Amino acid sequence: MLYELVWRVSDRVALERGFQIVFVRSERRDWAAALLVEKFIEEVNLYPLEWPVSDQPPSNHEWRFGGVTLRFRRYPSDQLIEVLEIQAAPEAQLDRPKD
Repeated sequence: MLYELVWRVSDRVALERGFQIVFVRSERRDWAAALLVEKFIEEVNLYPLEWPVSDQPPSNHEWRFGGVTLRFRRYPSDQLIEVLEIQAAPEAQLDRPKD
């Protein structure tokens, strides 16, 4: 049986800072970091897991969005996500929607 879990990031501030560092040369790094944190958390919470989750071992995953790659580890028993690494391709763009 599948259940939805609410995953939490072990250190959300560090995650946002990591995204800011990836785009350090951009004027829009704060906007991009906030957007990427929200998008990552939203997408990670879309995937339900088999119950009971406490029986599942930690697992490594990769998330990609707009030229950014985030490697992370899920700890199902704690519903916790640990960020391992953030990288951006040289061609990663910070396209802000028109206001």
